[in-house]
Amino acid sequence: SNSFVQAISIDTWSGMRANQFCPDYTTTGTFASIGDSSAVAWLHTPEGQAYAQSIGLPSRLSPAPSAQCDANTINPQVRFTNITDGQQLAGQAQIQGVVTGPNFQSFRVEIAPSTAPDAWETIAGPFGAQQPGGVLATWDTTTRANGAYRMRLNVAATNGGFASKIVNVGLNNQ
Repeated sequence: SNSFVQAISIDTWSGMRANQFCPDYTTTGTFASIGDSSAVAWLHTPEGQAYAQSIGLPSRLSPAPSAQCDANTINPQVRFTNITDGQQLAGQAQIQGVVTGPNFQSFRVEIAPSTAPDAWETIAGPFGAQQPGGVLATWDTTTRANGAYRMRLNVAATNGGFASKIVNVGLNNQ
């Protein structure tokens, strides 16, 4: 806690410090632990960047968010309701779920082969309307080779935040 740099858990939807009130969509961010805003600004100058690099600091530091989630924080709801981890899909797969949240912008359904788990490709969307429960999309699974995939429900907020839900599925078409 006395270091110039802190790794802090951040809620990806709101950008606030994550805690028990927003545990579902988090990432670890690296932030400056420097109380002087002019010192942080200096770290973004060419001289400051050179100095930061010479002592092993990340190249872009910003102050940590001071706000944190509380009991009044409204969290997004992002989930599949008819597709579970390990489920086998074939033919025209109807994808149902829930997508709601404050500052909602859009959602999309994406897949990636298990052999390239971060090579996401959009199969439906983006859609600009929240879905409190029902059909999110219909996917023609015959357009892909049989095998193991990751399916992601990816939701964007107007404030730059995001949330996602991932399930592992298999395609098993004849």
